[in-house]
Amino acid sequence: MANAFKDGTYIDVSSIQPENHQAFIEGFKYLTMGAMASIKNIFSHGDEERHNPEECFEMLLFINGFSET
Repeated sequence: MANAFKDGTYIDVSSIQPENHQAFIEGFKYLTMGAMASIKNIFSHGDEERHNPEECFEMLLFINGFSET
């Protein structure tokens, strides 16, 4: 996530005041880094129970919400 959003290429900041572009990009980068880490790390060690399909769908909706910005 840090590399994907490091320069703001994938974020539309046209509706943001120019002086706030960098802060918006940085904030979005850190939000997405945290969101991905919290979801990815839950399952990466294999010590968590599987989630039901509804919970998995909610996780996907959570991540998708960031792309609606």
